Amino acid sequence: MKPVVWTLLALAALAAFAPRLHAQEDEPERVFVLVVGVEDYEDPKITDLRYAEHDASAVAAFFSKDPASPTSAERVLLLRGRAATRVGVLRAMRDHLIRQATGPRDVAILYFAGHGFSDAYGVYLATVDTRLDDLQYTSVAQAELAREWAKVSAGRRLFLVDACRSGGLPGLRGYEGVGKKVLAVEPGARRGSAVLAATGPNQLSVEDAKAGHGVFTLSLLEGLRGKADADRDHRVSLAELSAHLGRDVPRRARSAGGNQTPSLRLEGDEGLIRGLTLGRPGSLEAQAKVARESKRLLAERRAAKAEAEAAELRRNLAALQGKLKEAQEAAQQAAAARQRLAELEREAAAGSDPELPAHLRAPPAPQVGARYVFRGLHGIAGSEKPTWDHDELEVLEVKDSRVRYRRIEVRGERRKAQPPQWWPTLEFGGKHEGARVLDLAKVRWRTQRYERSGLQGRERRFIPYVQGKKVFPPSVRWELSRSGLSSVMELQEIFPPGHTGYDLSYVEAGQKYDFELGTSGGKRRYEVLEKKLGRVRYAVSTWVRGISAGPP
Repeated sequence: MKPVVWTLLALAALAAFAPRLHAQEDEPERVFVLVVGVEDYEDPKITDLRYAEHDASAVAAFFSKDPASPTSAERVLLLRGRAATRVGVLRAMRDHLIRQATGPRDVAILYFAGHGFSDAYGVYLATVDTRLDDLQYTSVAQAELAREWAKVSAGRRLFLVDACRSGGLPGLRGYEGVGKKVLAVEPGARRGSAVLAATGPNQLSVEDAKAGHGVFTLSLLEGLRGKADADRDHRVSLAELSAHLGRDVPRRARSAGGNQTPSLRLEGDEGLIRGLTLGRPGSLEAQAKVARESKRLLAERRAAKAEAEAAELRRNLAALQGKLKEAQEAAQQAAAARQRLAELEREAAAGSDPELPAHLRAPPAPQVGARYVFRGLHGIAGSEKPTWDHDELEVLEVKDSRVRYRRIEVRGERRKAQPPQWWPTLEFGGKHEGARVLDLAKVRWRTQRYERSGLQGRERRFIPYVQGKKVFPPSVRWELSRSGLSSVMELQEIFPPGHTGYDLSYVEAGQKYDFELGTSGGKRRYEVLEKKLGRVRYAVSTWVRGISAGPP
């Protein structure tokens, strides 16, 4: 009887310990992530998307910076915009996934947001240089993707795809076919592969203008940060994430006027891939990341401050002893230390936004042709009525980390363009008044406020920063008080390249708008005939007491 009791106890202990063993087995050794986003296509025949690159940037930011990420920044690669060419995507798969994610416990993740197309020969992911009349040779064909994906020898592979096969319907991305043949796993191999797609067959993936994201990516990020953690073990598995998306995405799509249900397809060892850890919200590891970052910033700030003080002492001592060269060198060292300290203070103040409110997004990267519109009030002393004016900053060129732009002053019907200039320019200078968060133009800006005064008056600027580095535009708000004139200007809109400045997201061909003509009993109808490249062609019809009074 005793041996039986010990056997039962041993089995019970093993059963209790088995989940822990399984969980340790599911923990990946290294996670490599390749993120691709394309929304502004070179081919004018392909309708641009609105939020694909923003989606890609948000996914890359999660995996590279978020405390809940299962990996680190050096293992995350982002391709967006002009970098996301056909050759660029295939080369990135080779260099980042095929050559690096080689271990049996490694994980390779590929995320794609953009258009997808199909023809008689197959299905294609559209890169920035894709030509609609030459899909086979200018896009990533499904067969080519499957061939490269099969070369990734990581133990687990995950393809997250939000691609459009609809031919470019504004506000919609579709999914059908892309990824069905990229799941191949060698028979008997201890490996797993999965495709998690934004939609099911014959569905379109909705972009939510209010949230500034595709609904799939918005729900994906929320799930990774904890909403998908059903058992509250501080670990989001692929199975939990898929279940969360299956509940949340259809609800969000309906709210945005669409119909969308994500789909998950598995190949190989299903238990292995379902248990893949994709997020660690609130875990000890996540808390440790935050603590390490805070500790690093504190240590570096203290070191920079001490170096600045020591260099200042050396400068004063050298000046007293008449050693001018040593005094100048110490002064330069003190200035460099103070600059580094200021950068660290800004980084500590800026921090990061792991989860922005739904109506806000992170500062966008400047694009050629984009326009930043500032509006504000100008008041003159003694005048009871202020005037409304606005300025525009038009991006002319983006080169490395520099931006060439021109300012356009709009005063009533008059538009006056200033000579182009490069950003960043000389420091604004003045007194630093601390950090401030401003929500402008549907973007959350973390700014540093500076003020300078002189004989001409007082000026205050709010200069935007991300992780301690300046970002475009030069300022998002400025206040001026000079010689009886007071003005306040702040960023109100950011229009992408080619945008006319009008919101046409709700307009579709075939829509009719009827208006009553006062008490005459008449009616006027506007019918949308065509919508193309941000412009609308329409027809007007007028009826008075049932008789048509105008051409259709």
